Amino acid sequence: MNIGGYRLPVFSSLILWAILWEILGHTEAKLILPPLSAISLRIVEIVQTKSFMVALGITGKAFLIGNLSLFVSVFPLG
Repeated sequence: MNIGGYRLPVFSSLILWAILWEILGHTEAKLILPPLSAISLRIVEIVQTKSFMVALGITGKAFLIGNLSLFVSVFPLG
């Protein structure tokens, strides 16, 4: 990303977006857009639960079955 002729690091736009999100999360828009820090803390709590692991397993199985069915049906056609 270039701004004013200066080349910025690759992740600078993501860092800028995260800062903007955090600032907006502490304004009146808190009901619509919670702060990124609060979301990050909540994700850490959720990932450790058994129900999350069960849901992750179901999603992984669906992804695997979908990809396998794709390969089985597309390779013979190719």
